[in-house]
Amino acid sequence: MNKREIMKKAVELAKQMVGDWVARMALALKKVWAEAKAVVANEVGAINAKEGYKTVKLGYFETEQEETLMFGSKRKWIRKGTIEITRETEKAIEVEMKYTETYRNYKPNGELRREKTEDKKYIEWLPKSQIEVQDGYIFVKDWLTKAKMIGIFAN
Repeated sequence: MNKREIMKKAVELAKQMVGDWVARMALALKKVWAEAKAVVANEVGAINAKEGYKTVKLGYFETEQEETLMFGSKRKWIRKGTIEITRETEKAIEVEMKYTETYRNYKPNGELRREKTEDKKYIEWLPKSQIEVQDGYIFVKDWLTKAKMIGIFAN
């Protein structure tokens, strides 16, 4: 989409809105530019989540999560594994997350206090009304990523 097409689409969108013309155009241009960027990203192989959604990549993954605690100590989780759709019904999909999790707890000086590694497996049903599956990704509504375990794998 070139700049001329973006402007034409923004004008059409702004005409459908109510209020100050400058504000309507600013909002319309913001929306159309976001769409154009998502299209370009998808054409080059990247996936951008839609507004209000988080992205979960199917297949192999590696994630790291770190948290600073009181007095400067830290804890860190490293997860490596797979996420797969294992079953599907008319209204939901079943997602299986199998991974190895390494938990590390560090002293304030950075010295490793404790390390624990274990294999984990979670199975969750996600309602189709709250997700979209596309090109090896699951787009999950923000609120659902907070309510379910799958949220720790979402970007």
